[in-house]
Amino acid sequence: MQTLEAMGVANIILPVRMVIELPEGQSAVSAASLRGPRALSDSLKADGRVAQVRSLVDLGPGMGILEH
Repeated sequence: MQTLEAMGVANIILPVRMVIELPEGQSAVSAASLRGPRALSDSLKADGRVAQVRSLVDLGPGMGILEH
């Protein structure tokens, strides 16, 4: 948080980290495993208060693990 304050963006940029628990033997990068993070990412993007979402499923145009 100190770094964000030094940049003058405290309370504007708020990193959020989440941990996803998967069933034993299920790959973290399979399409089935990434459906939840994709839904969350899409939901956050639809929120007018959110300027940008960067996540594993939103790496950049054509770079996401899941394509639309």
